Amino acid sequence: MRAHLVIAMLLLTGCTSVTDVRGRYATALSAVDIQQIRRVAQKSSHFGHTLFLLDVVRPDRVHVRTREYQESGWSGTNIYVVRRQGQWSLDEHSEILGETERRVTIY
Repeated sequence: MRAHLVIAMLLLTGCTSVTDVRGRYATALSAVDIQQIRRVAQKSSHFGHTLFLLDVVRPDRVHVRTREYQESGWSGTNIYVVRRQGQWSLDEHSEILGETERRVTIY
């Protein structure tokens, strides 16, 4: 029984994500705001370590950078989300930038 519990714990902790909230208005975001912003920014559910960097530039505008780390590097996006009528959504007036960094190890 303990072995099953340990395996379940390892699987759950291996699929973690970190959210870092920064910026002048960082304290203006509630836990619900952060959860909504993450939903907007996350393309799909996936396994792996994901980092969400939220730079709160105004109480109703956040620059979101995501990083999904893989064995060969990372990939991610840079987007802006805005709050309108209490709901967070993608800012249609800002471009979406994709980024990738690949690592090559030579032995």
